[in-house]
Amino acid sequence: MHFETREGRGQRGRTERGTQAPVWDQELFLVVDDLVAQSLKVRVWDEDPGPSDDLMGVAEIFFTEETIARDPLTGELAVTYEPAAWVANPGREVALTVPLRPGGGFFAGMAAMARTDNKTILKVAKALDEAQSRAAAKAVDQATAMAEKLAKKQGDGKALAAMEAEGASRAAQQARADAYRLAAAALKANGAELRGNGAMDPVDPRDAAGTLYMTVCFLPFVKPAYDDDVETAPVKEGLSALLPFDAPPAREIVTSVSDFQKGILSVTVIGGKKLAGQASSSVDPYCEVALADCDAARPDEKQRTRTCMNDDSPRWNGKMDFVCVSAGSYLTVTVYNKTSLVDMVLSTNLSAGRFKDKVLGRVQIPVRDVVRNGTLKDTWALQEAESGTVEMRIEWRDAFMDRDLGT
Repeated sequence: MHFETREGRGQRGRTERGTQAPVWDQELFLVVDDLVAQSLKVRVWDEDPGPSDDLMGVAEIFFTEETIARDPLTGELAVTYEPAAWVANPGREVALTVPLRPGGGFFAGMAAMARTDNKTILKVAKALDEAQSRAAAKAVDQATAMAEKLAKKQGDGKALAAMEAEGASRAAQQARADAYRLAAAALKANGAELRGNGAMDPVDPRDAAGTLYMTVCFLPFVKPAYDDDVETAPVKEGLSALLPFDAPPAREIVTSVSDFQKGILSVTVIGGKKLAGQASSSVDPYCEVALADCDAARPDEKQRTRTCMNDDSPRWNGKMDFVCVSAGSYLTVTVYNKTSLVDMVLSTNLSAGRFKDKVLGRVQIPVRDVVRNGTLKDTWALQEAESGTVEMRIEWRDAFMDRDLGT
């Protein structure tokens, strides 16, 4: 399985072999920058021995729910966003039952998660609104005519007629409000869908590719900005001292680091050079980055890059995020040579070890070194290797979390 919120920074679950009812029981951490623009994309794969895997099912979980509301100033309809129930209650674990749409190949799976754009939604909504307005106006006219007719029958009954007309107007307004509550169903009937997690997108059980049972928890945090994170930092000098904002703090080299200081570790595995493989086979390298956290409450975590086939100097450009990391942790970067079917067949080793990927080298990096500098971009020589180096960029961001959430 594969989870992704930020493009190119997804996380993979382990492979459960020989079962159609896998139990992963894994905890994954993902960063969300924009609750509206981003979503949690889930893809479940059937791992094959060959270079490509089969996409079995896809799902998309949104952090916000779309609604259609009228702007109180302009009176125009607009698509608005409200946080999903589990996002609006941070720090609480919420169980979700997620139906998987059939994969049918990578591009078909992505198309299954494609959403109706806001312009289409508003176009259909405005058409529905105009129709409902005409119906409401007609209802008001009919109610007013009935009230006038009733007043004439009763002679001097202007007060009663006014009351009837006011009641008819309120009834028409209520009818319009009811129409808005049915907007989502009407939009879907017209080919436009409102997204949301309040009710997962319906999938016909006969068409479902399976069901995923998962628990989600939203933990907000504050990420500080530094002057080297923006193109131009404001300078408080001269007339600029009158500006109503302060310059972001400069990044400083930290000398005192607490082991349990929390933050986000962003790792970019750029590439490797002169990786040594077995003389009888080509090198199909990939890189695995493992985090061993000093906090026992935080599980260890592994992420990996893609495999570059037949390349001893690969360019992975693999991006990874490690969340809620303790400063006293360690990163272990291991480069593997993926075992091919040819290697398995030609191997003289008859044990189960011939199916395992071969280690080309590894390097261990204390997270504390990254915390002190903020960012490390360097080339590390692989240990336990004949030759080879790996180039990476590692960045640390302090994460100030809400103490009321117990984190």
